[in-house]
Amino acid sequence: MDFVYDIKNWLEPYLNGIKNHVYPHLYTFSKKDGKVQLKYKTWANDKTWLPKGSGLQMLNGIPGGTPSLVRPEFCKKLETKQLEESVKKCKR
Repeated sequence: MDFVYDIKNWLEPYLNGIKNHVYPHLYTFSKKDGKVQLKYKTWANDKTWLPKGSGLQMLNGIPGGTPSLVRPEFCKKLETKQLEESVKKCKR
């Protein structure tokens, strides 16, 4: 693969400032009244989706055009030691 779409930079100006989204483990995205909403669960076996109500609004607008093309970075490698340490930090 020579090129991929740069979705991150294309969407970034339209993203709302949503915080603490790295801690939950399960997400659902839906479209309500033409807007993307996010709900999450801390763990897959939790009963309740959060936040209660309509969820978090992901975008404050709709990007125009098409994302630019970038070369993928194949040189990044996953360090096994780093992965092992991350798994050990899990609460469950």
